Amino acid sequence: MSDEELIARIARDYYLNRDALGDIARRYSISRYKVSKYLEEGLTEGVVQIRIRAQFERNAGYERDLQDRFGLRRVAVLRYGDAALARQADLRDDYRAFAAREAQLLLHHSRIVGVSWGDTLDAVLGEFTYQPRPEMVFTQFVGRYGKYHSLADSTRMVQKAASRFDAEYLTLDCPIYILDDQARALMAGERFLKQTLDVADHMDTLITGIGTFESLSSVDVWNDQRWQLFPVPPEQIAGFVYGRPYDTTGHFLTGDTDKTFGVPLPRLLEVPTRIGLIETRHKTTAALGALRAGAFTHLITTEPVAEAILRHTALEASGDSSQG
Repeated sequence: MSDEELIARIARDYYLNRDALGDIARRYSISRYKVSKYLEEGLTEGVVQIRIRAQFERNAGYERDLQDRFGLRRVAVLRYGDAALARQADLRDDYRAFAAREAQLLLHHSRIVGVSWGDTLDAVLGEFTYQPRPEMVFTQFVGRYGKYHSLADSTRMVQKAASRFDAEYLTLDCPIYILDDQARALMAGERFLKQTLDVADHMDTLITGIGTFESLSSVDVWNDQRWQLFPVPPEQIAGFVYGRPYDTTGHFLTGDTDKTFGVPLPRLLEVPTRIGLIETRHKTTAALGALRAGAFTHLITTEPVAEAILRHTALEASGDSSQG
């Protein structure tokens, strides 16, 4: 094997499997000195990367304010202190590890979990620790978003989530939007798809991020059909959740014209635990609309996002929302 592969194997044995240096030396027929040297080379050459993460701090004040203002059952806000802000490159990793920890606590008693899609959710799922729960089922609840060459599409998301719990998963191998109402109804009755929809109808938990109009526009087929899918001016759309667009007041914009294939929106809003992941400030407007729409019962976010949301609502209350 190559030196790099040998270094990787030795590092895995030492750091992950906790094997003793002597055991590793015998396994690869090398000296203990050589094992130590390879471990050192692994660090200097980047084959091995060690990151020490301090205990996460939360902003309890922001959590209470958001919980009271939007009627949420639980809010977790990751505090970004001066030390954290000095290392911008680590902020995203910190949030995703923090969100994974909080989300896994909420999933502890879950049985049927709905999973959406997106880069943030993909990264958070990647931070989940392995906790075997073979009685759990992870399921899609709407069709595939269809962003080409994306590793964060909904089908892959349920597979990834299920692997962290050694659980079952169900997919909806069809597009998220179907323009023809009759075709959409007929597909919902197909046995393979109906099985997933029937299970998804009994979800006790959802976990999702939020999208923007720009994210929809990045998929050519939906961008080409956006006026048929969403017959409203793009500037009215604050964001997307569960595949549906809404405005800043929290009003869903499709109503009876909803072309989404999957569990109906009213049923989704009845799921007992709906976990929202909001990572970055540029989604403040989308976050406000989703919170006002009652899309979530639980929110996991960061201090800058929470601050921006609360500042915006305070400015609105004072009659000056132009500076938010």
